[in-house]
Amino acid sequence: MPTLPDLHDGFFDGVCLPADKQARLFVRTSEGERFTIALIGVEALSIHGFRAGNIIFEVTHIMPENLTVKDVAQAHDLRPEQAEMAQQLFGKAQKNHLSALEINSSYGAEAQVLFRRSRPSQGTFWRRLRPA
Repeated sequence: MPTLPDLHDGFFDGVCLPADKQARLFVRTSEGERFTIALIGVEALSIHGFRAGNIIFEVTHIMPENLTVKDVAQAHDLRPEQAEMAQQLFGKAQKNHLSALEINSSYGAEAQVLFRRSRPSQGTFWRRLRPA
C-alpha cells in the first residue's frame, strides 16, 4: 500500500461501501489534512464503535505473508467458538493473497478489513453537508 502520513491522533471520519467489493475509508491527520483509502477486492470488513470524533491511535497494513488467523477472524467478526471457520477463511485469504488494514483507536471506531489492493489518495470524494 502506498504510504499514508502519520495518522496518530488523527480522525476516522467515515466509510463508503459502493458496489463491487470496494470500500473507501475517510481519514484526517491531526492537522486536518484529508485522505481517502480506497480498498479494492474487499472480502471482509468489520467496524465497531463508530462515534462522533473517532480518534486514530494507529493504522496498520498487514501484508499477505504476515496475515494471521486472528486478523481474518477479526475482519469477519467471528466469535472464539468459530475457530474452525476462521481457519478455513484464513486458508482462503492466503490462497487469494489478501492483505489486511487495521485502524486502532484512542477513542471510537476500530476497523479491520481484508482486501486485494489499496489506493490511498489525498483529499476526499464526498461533499460537505451544508449547515442546517
